[in-house]
Amino acid sequence: MMLVSVVIEELSDSRDGVLTLDEAVRGGLTLRQVRHRVRTGQWTKLHPGVYLVGRREPDQRASTRQRWPGQVRELWRAG
Repeated sequence: MMLVSVVIEELSDSRDGVLTLDEAVRGGLTLRQVRHRVRTGQWTKLHPGVYLVGRREPDQRASTRQRWPGQVRELWRAG
């Protein structure tokens, strides 16, 4: 599980904390594990199938949404 966490964190860090459900599953997580992370506050659901990974301050969340609005919108449409 440690390797999975490292892969997920590295991918999300390279994208300002944004990760899709498909990427999480390809990275080795199950849907149940993703739901657990959202439920416990480790991840924030931005849109269906799009998550903000890690605990971030409110201004960081807003910054991420501002940086990725087109990508998040496209991922939401595709999901």
